[in-house]
Amino acid sequence: MAKRRRVLGIDLGSRLVKVVGARLIRGRVKLHHHLAVPVPEGWMQQGVPASPQELGQLIQAELAKARIRTTQAVASLSAQSVAMRTATFPRLSDGELAKAVYWEIDQHLPIDRESAIIDHLVDETSSNSETVEVFLCGTQRRVVDQYIEALVGAGLDPVALEPDSLAIIRGLGHLGMLGTDQRPVAVLDLGYSTTKLGIYDRYLPQVSRSINIAGRTLEEALRVELTPDQAKEALYQQGLSGHSPIRSLVEPAINSLFAEVRRSLEFYLVKNADQQLAKVFLIGGYSGIPGLAFALRDHLRLYVGERLPDDFTVAPVTVKGSPIFVLALGLALREEADPWDA
Repeated sequence: MAKRRRVLGIDLGSRLVKVVGARLIRGRVKLHHHLAVPVPEGWMQQGVPASPQELGQLIQAELAKARIRTTQAVASLSAQSVAMRTATFPRLSDGELAKAVYWEIDQHLPIDRESAIIDHLVDETSSNSETVEVFLCGTQRRVVDQYIEALVGAGLDPVALEPDSLAIIRGLGHLGMLGTDQRPVAVLDLGYSTTKLGIYDRYLPQVSRSINIAGRTLEEALRVELTPDQAKEALYQQGLSGHSPIRSLVEPAINSLFAEVRRSLEFYLVKNADQQLAKVFLIGGYSGIPGLAFALRDHLRLYVGERLPDDFTVAPVTVKGSPIFVLALGLALREEADPWDA
């Protein structure tokens, strides 16, 4: 049996770079490294390294400080920089399907195939004998070049770049969060600059979008009365729970975020009339705001409750007690057998 190579999962966020080293040992996640590196404002813009050389040097210094010697790495491509959708193709051989995807990609994704890098993933559970569902993704070559420049500048050997939506669901699967329930799930990744929403059916992303209401929006709402440091602390300490004194300040932004999430869920559920959404998972640096999970659950039950099962839950997810490492974990486990292949 070929020895599996050990890789680092690198999640390049707008405020933090998250690094995870992990393996599966007898079906359980074994974490070797986890590291969060603060990123100066502006070094990541719209999910793409704007200062790849400086970012690479920063990561290299922090890896050396943490004595992390693994050099092969898998990094995530932000939903902001990747076009994705699921399309139906005739059942073909692997080679024929790859050619069909290449020549037809501009019919499915808003990208120019001549200046883009494209890939696809077949839904092996498709039951139709004549057609197959194919997950398509593509990004501009210049975006990939900027990621590669940052990773190489960090002294790393890039093994792969992967859409963050695939890495997130892999991480959740290996953490045992998905269980045997075959119903679709949603994942809300609340970051600093954007909130990413993914809806998954049988591990494949059906909806993937970025919402420009996130941690920064909430902090800015509090800066009317608080300093930046006080605003961040108040969000984590008081949040939306009980009679929180800051609730009235952040509620307009929270309600706008929930409305965007609800519209996406409603669109998916109307389009897929036979489906029920089993769970919403919360990850990301701002997912741990006190009372947030309960407020989102109550909002969704109020507006789309007839399309939700009785056991519907909104569940925060953490790795080593932190909600920020789920994506990086999924990247680090890319060399392992995927949970959807089990």
